[in-house]
Amino acid sequence: MKILAMPLKVIAVFDENGAPTPLRFMIEEEGKRHVVKVERIISAEAVRPAGMDAIVFRCQSEIRGALRQYEIVYRIKPHLWELYKA
Repeated sequence: MKILAMPLKVIAVFDENGAPTPLRFMIEEEGKRHVVKVERIISAEAVRPAGMDAIVFRCQSEIRGALRQYEIVYRIKPHLWELYKA
C-alpha cells in the first residue's frame, strides 16, 4: 500500500458512545468523483500519532472490479477523515 494522506468526504454512522463506522466515501481522481462503498471493515484501532487521537480503519472494497484494501483515518479532535493508505 502507498501512503496518500488525502482528505475525504465520508458518510459514517456513530454509535451511542460516539464511535464512528464509515459507510462510504467520495474521492476525486483526475478531476472525476468516485463514490466507494466500504464493504468490509477488517480492523479498527485507536492510535495517537503526533499527540492527536485518531482511529485507523483497515477496510476492503471492490474498486474498478478488483477487491482492494486501504486505510481510512478519522482524526477525532478536528473531525477529519483521510484516505491514508491505498
